[in-house]
Amino acid sequence: MLEEMTLRNLSPATQQSYIYAVANFSRCFGRAPDQLGAVEVRAYQATSSSNATKAYIN
Repeated sequence: MLEEMTLRNLSPATQQSYIYAVANFSRCFGRAPDQLGAVEVRAYQATSSSNATKAYIN
């Protein structure tokens, strides 16, 4: 993952953010990221969006 991000010329801050997000995703299911697929991604997105803080514009 790190090698791919470096090849894509992502900044160190962006790489750190992506790694944090993948680690959080993996932790949610208690499995390594390479053992998770589309079904888990969809479930994670649904859970994350329902738990997200709602932003309001006045």
